[in-house]
Amino acid sequence: MTAITRFGAGRRGAWAALVVGVSVLGVLEVGVLHLVVGAYAPPLVAMVVDLVAGIPTAALLVAMASPLWSSHRLDREQL
Repeated sequence: MTAITRFGAGRRGAWAALVVGVSVLGVLEVGVLHLVVGAYAPPLVAMVVDLVAGIPTAALLVAMASPLWSSHRLDREQL
């Protein structure tokens, strides 16, 4: 009987909770920044700030969530 080990970022439930928590903080950060800059800056500047803050935040969330749909299984005997 072969022993198969699963490599990943930990239990999926714990990792999903971490991703949800970081997502909530990221969305709140971008939302507050949008409201503050939108109140004081011209619309074009506000849109640029939204893009500069929103795109990296979205990329970070996708990168953090990627272990949820990816796992690798290795056979210990072949290592």
